[in-house]
Amino acid sequence: MNVLLTASYKNGVFCNGLQQNIIFLANLIKDMGANAILCIDHEIKDGKDLPKNIDIIHEKYLIDIIERIDLVLNTSWLIDIKLLKKLKQKNNSFKNIHLLYGNSMLADIERCAWNDHISVNPEDVDEVWISPHYEISFNYFKTYYKTEKVFTLPYIWSPDYIKQSEKELAKKGKSCFYKPGEEKNIGILEPNLNITKHCLPSIMIIEEYINTFQENSFKEVNVYCSQKLTDKMYFKSLLWNLNITKLNKIFFAPRKKFTEIFSSESNVVVSHQLLNGLNYTYLESLYLNIPLIHNSKYIKSAGYFYPDYDTKKGSIALNEALLYHDSNLEEYSQKSTEVIKLYSPQNPKNIEKYKKLLS
Repeated sequence: MNVLLTASYKNGVFCNGLQQNIIFLANLIKDMGANAILCIDHEIKDGKDLPKNIDIIHEKYLIDIIERIDLVLNTSWLIDIKLLKKLKQKNNSFKNIHLLYGNSMLADIERCAWNDHISVNPEDVDEVWISPHYEISFNYFKTYYKTEKVFTLPYIWSPDYIKQSEKELAKKGKSCFYKPGEEKNIGILEPNLNITKHCLPSIMIIEEYINTFQENSFKEVNVYCSQKLTDKMYFKSLLWNLNITKLNKIFFAPRKKFTEIFSSESNVVVSHQLLNGLNYTYLESLYLNIPLIHNSKYIKSAGYFYPDYDTKKGSIALNEALLYHDSNLEEYSQKSTEVIKLYSPQNPKNIEKYKKLLS
């Protein structure tokens, strides 16, 4: 079986979790005995961090191998509908599948106010695969795609890229792994593109911590991906009223690689999400033993959990992390390992589910 996955590496694998996810999935497909091919929408010479163990083809050459493709996984971008129709004519068993790795239902709602996008064409889509943390949208997409063939796509993550990065950092005498005894700096890593992953609830948790515990257990808070907010009047006026601002403990930064953040800037993560309970930042933090204060029910047994938008319980979780994490590393690491195994591409349960999806 030849499986084609759409991908884009013009901005490398660290621009978001999606491009890493595609590589993890391609490797899993190869491990199951099928052939995985990455189809990219840019010249190969323009790609960054391209995997060396997976076949790669530019989309303009796809017509040359069209008859050999059994399955198209539209992961990063969508194959042209005319080309897909040719595929179906030449291969009766061919399937065209849409993979929804993002919160596409909420994205649809947001895009209704836009003028520069058109909606996804549901025509000739055989199946839709959705990450488990977006199951709330299953029936929405059954209606949208006019099909009952909407299935759960096992969420997978591998520490491969962290291991590669650690080798490079070691040459400079650095590491991303948590080091007990060091001064605490809090990082907020949400992309701030919409309400599902926004820095404000995390800022309020830290504000509550300062007001309630009146502790000085950390040096500063670094809010990444936030420079787009700092010139907005409402955001500035809101921040001016907070003690964390008056104490000069909060700083705003652009998007950065996790290696730069965790090796030299921040060693505690405070996070919040709405209907986005699984993301690579969580699993990276757990793998690196970094104290993760979060509200994801999917990894509730690991890190320092608080529910929903509860800033008071979030501040208690933060206080626990700041006070006891260094003396609790072994238990923290064990719980983190158990959660990470759930999402491993080597997990037999995940492999079995993918076998069923691909059959």
